[in-house]
Amino acid sequence: ASYYLGEDGLRVAALHLANSGATSMVSTAEDLARWLGNLGTHAVGGPAVARMMRERGTLASGDSLDYALGVTLDEHRGVRRVQHPGSDAGFRTFIGYYPDLDAGVVALGNVASFDRQGVADGLAELFFGDEMDARKPSGGVDDAEVVIPTARLDAFAGRYQIPGGPV
Repeated sequence: ASYYLGEDGLRVAALHLANSGATSMVSTAEDLARWLGNLGTHAVGGPAVARMMRERGTLASGDSLDYALGVTLDEHRGVRRVQHPGSDAGFRTFIGYYPDLDAGVVALGNVASFDRQGVADGLAELFFGDEMDARKPSGGVDDAEVVIPTARLDAFAGRYQIPGGPV
């Protein structure tokens, strides 16, 4: 279920099941990680789709957009990123793939106030911080929202691989 914070606490946020196209997609962290992995391998869709997903849209004025075939192309602390946020009812999602690192992050929440991009940025900085430009502002998790002691995260440190994916 998904939620929002009401005057009397958490309330159920109803899905808009009549919407079609840009919403009502249900996935898992594992499947989203597979999708991110495919941005590096291009196993599904091949090189042509990969090129289209990195081709920025252009306005009639000639100005380039950050948007490219369903994803946004930007940088996070100096590292190129292909990202997409999502939301419906109280569900919140942010996926970010860093092509120069061949790595990514997935943040999923089920309450409307969940700071999906802040959490995803914070995770990326935790795991990829050594690869990022220290001179650029973080834009990551606000310390007032989420504080995770480094000692608790040490158990999860390492490189992760999707089963059957490239080494």
